[in-house]
Amino acid sequence: LEPHHSHFVLVPGNNWGDESPWIAAIASHMAGSAPSLTIVSNGGEITWQDVAQSVNAERSTVILGGSGRTADGLAAALRGEPCDDRAYPLVASGLLRTVDMKREAPHLGQLLRSHLSFQ
Repeated sequence: LEPHHSHFVLVPGNNWGDESPWIAAIASHMAGSAPSLTIVSNGGEITWQDVAQSVNAERSTVILGGSGRTADGLAAALRGEPCDDRAYPLVASGLLRTVDMKREAPHLGQLLRSHLSFQ
């Protein structure tokens, strides 16, 4: 464990991805009644699980389109383009939003502030 980190959460599991439900649960617990969101940049196979867990937790998810792999697949799905079948139920949740990093990167800070402020 990194000695400069103040806290650790150790979860059960033997495989990459076993931590996905724990990440979502811990984020919900730590946020309490405060707003929270998931940010997806690039990502691989486990990212699909992470996004699904965020959706199951009813957490808004910002997809950084143009950052690569899973994020780009989800961004394509949000645009209505052909995509991985795993994207369809995630998009249907209404909890995903994409930010095109080529055009909207300067506005990312404002978007995050608006999602994380109490309404």
